[in-house]
Amino acid sequence: MRLSAEGSWWNRSNDFSDEESYKRRCGTMITLCEHGYLRNKCKFCNPELTRVISKSPFIDGNLAFKCNWLDTDYEGPCGKAGRRWNIYIKQFPWCTQPENPCYQYEMGLRKEIPPYPCYETEIFSKSEYGAGVNHRGPRKGIGRKIRYVVPGKIALFTTVDPGKRGDTRYIFGFFVIKDDYIDGYGATKIIGYPEYTLKIPRDSRLRFWEFYRNSDGSMVWGTGLFRYLSDESVVRYLERQREVLIKNEHTKEAKVVEEVMKKFYGD
Repeated sequence: MRLSAEGSWWNRSNDFSDEESYKRRCGTMITLCEHGYLRNKCKFCNPELTRVISKSPFIDGNLAFKCNWLDTDYEGPCGKAGRRWNIYIKQFPWCTQPENPCYQYEMGLRKEIPPYPCYETEIFSKSEYGAGVNHRGPRKGIGRKIRYVVPGKIALFTTVDPGKRGDTRYIFGFFVIKDDYIDGYGATKIIGYPEYTLKIPRDSRLRFWEFYRNSDGSMVWGTGLFRYLSDESVVRYLERQREVLIKNEHTKEAKVVEEVMKKFYGD
């Protein structure tokens, strides 16, 4: 969903989850293409059109998420080192909730941890990730929303290794967004294409701040689970990521990056 008559993007304050919902609420017939644009305005469906790209990354709809570090490298729940870091040292909100399976395991309240105790464990096995739930304050238990979810755009997943500074944050994987829905807590969950879900090999992971900076030029994430990225930033990342993967002889992974660039970013 893109431009509106009143501003630089359509008003999605009601969080329309799909095209049919938008039709019903607006009382008009529209057709969105597979890239998430009005079909007669999409530069991919209509190459002769030149789409004006706003400088605002909200329009482009790419996302970058701040993820907790997992000692399993996102191939299952945290092991002993991961639980120690996330529960006892960093004391992350969800990791320290009484209902969290990992916390319960540490407290001796259960004998095993289920496969998907957190969003991080779903990234590569399910191609899903969520906006999270408020764990404190008057909105405790209420899910958070991602207002601008655009199918065909990328979601980058980033983290920082234990004991490292925030400016070392790196991108360990991504998927191309296919759809989104609201879960039982009222939180936005995004779904990726399994075929365009990629975990980057350890020796080829790039620093997040090479492709994104805060408005003041700083390299500190601070609060918030996600950031919006421009197409320009994402294309620069994909180009560089492909180069590094080829250099390190990760041919299969480089091919996925190349396909994403061609199909979704018009390379």
